[in-house]
Amino acid sequence: MQEPTSVIRDETSAAPGHFRDLDDLNHAISGSDLELTQLESGELDVEALSFDFDGLSVDRGKINRNMRIRGGLDAKRYSLAIFHPGARGRLNGFVVDPSNLLFSSPGLELDGHLRESYGWTTLVIPAAWIEAASMAARDTGFLVSLTGFRGLYPDAQKLQDLFRASELLLASRFQPGQGREREEQLCLCLRDALGAVLSEFDTSSRKMVSGTVSQYRVARRAERYIREGGSENVSVDELCAELRVSRRYLEYAFRDSFGTSPSRYSRLVRLHHVRRRLRRLGAATTVTTEALDHGFTHLGWFSTQYRALFGESPSSTLNRQAAPATNQGSRRSPPRGAQY
Repeated sequence: MQEPTSVIRDETSAAPGHFRDLDDLNHAISGSDLELTQLESGELDVEALSFDFDGLSVDRGKINRNMRIRGGLDAKRYSLAIFHPGARGRLNGFVVDPSNLLFSSPGLELDGHLRESYGWTTLVIPAAWIEAASMAARDTGFLVSLTGFRGLYPDAQKLQDLFRASELLLASRFQPGQGREREEQLCLCLRDALGAVLSEFDTSSRKMVSGTVSQYRVARRAERYIREGGSENVSVDELCAELRVSRRYLEYAFRDSFGTSPSRYSRLVRLHHVRRRLRRLGAATTVTTEALDHGFTHLGWFSTQYRALFGESPSSTLNRQAAPATNQGSRRSPPRGAQY
């Protein structure tokens, strides 16, 4: 049996599996390469546990801040997300709801936002499991119907059974005296519960209103334009002219898809970029240089926004990294632990 997935923790973390820094959390999620952007001010507090068993990865966590989520999912395995009570948001255009599941075939991109305090359970599933479920369904189109990103609304009891099975399997890994046979039994229970959920997959429940899809696509185009602008402070009017949509339509589409306005998102992305640069370059750069390079011309306002979002001044971030950067070179790649 594989050892539990290791996690990287910031030096301020209170305990194993606790995160207070997004750069650490981004590299602790099984089978993913995610970028998380904090959408509101305040200290980040995330709990996340993960372990692998014979090709299956199980993640369990909870988070206290609104997040913009984007990035690639596992290239070879299927992914399924269960959201705990209180979770709200949109992922890939689908509404996040504790009564539904979000299912993805291998190699797709996760794209959207989550808001409020919420918990999640993620299963990264071997392809062989899905192929076996397809054979059990005796439906030649079953596997094809599971291609892409899907929102599933299973029977409430079947969803509860799946959650409970994942909970027992995860708990067994951290209980002393649990043998491999016990874990194999729990893994089989999880596999059976997953098959029960997928067996009632209804293609009609996957249809989305065309207007919602169109709004999501416009929001993605707007975000792409913002990111391609790099350090430029892109105006909403410029986005509307580029995309040929009204300001009201763009604001609604972006907020509905990603949880914030396009102008605020542009500012948050640039603030996160500055923080990564300060942490990576240390003494090889200055706060003023990075702020100006990322479109922040009013340094006092920049410092206020930075402190509100990250809980510390930009100079504190820089000073903490200055000594290691001097000894180890001007550029350091962030450490990578287990993937999520």
